[in-house]
Amino acid sequence: MYSDVVLPLRTAEDLFFHPSAQGELGVNRAVLVVDHEQNVKAVVEGVKKLDLNAFAATEWIDRQRLMYLLIFGAMTCIAGVALLVAALGIANTMLMSVLERMREVGIMKAVGAGNGHIQLIFLVEGALIGLVGGCLGLLLGWVASFPSDRWVRSMVQRDLNIELKEALFVFPPWLLLVVVLFAVLVTTLAAVYPAHRAAKLSPGNGATP
Repeated sequence: MYSDVVLPLRTAEDLFFHPSAQGELGVNRAVLVVDHEQNVKAVVEGVKKLDLNAFAATEWIDRQRLMYLLIFGAMTCIAGVALLVAALGIANTMLMSVLERMREVGIMKAVGAGNGHIQLIFLVEGALIGLVGGCLGLLLGWVASFPSDRWVRSMVQRDLNIELKEALFVFPPWLLLVVVLFAVLVTTLAAVYPAHRAAKLSPGNGATP
């Protein structure tokens, strides 16, 4: 049977540091309650300076936070590489589109279209690619969240015996807006160089000046 006992500091020191008649310590464990989480580390350091073993739950929490941070950093790097590859693919597709539409660009410039109009056309095309791609990606992610949610719930129920009530994968409105705007921004930036190349085409035969 366990119970909590609050002792004055002097009494606790006498019980803990003074050996009993049997040569054993009167107390083999003490729980220290700290007023604030920021002071836990200093208290633990002070206890260890007394050549005593000390453990705080915050140490385990810090290790878990570090692990999650490492996982998040690795996933961010992978997502960044995938985003870079996607942007290069879009830029390459836009460049191929410019080469295939050299005659159309030449005709538009021959009838009075300026360089700004040509650039705007390709930039808008790149932005539309990002808009459609971002919306399709969100739709696929939303559809995939249902089986993924059931799978994670079953694993938690089986391994931890915890029944989760709320959905694990959520799509708040601000996230939907940010994802779509970010996709549009990336594809628009990827279309800048192809749009510049298209604006430099000669109106006569579609060859660069």
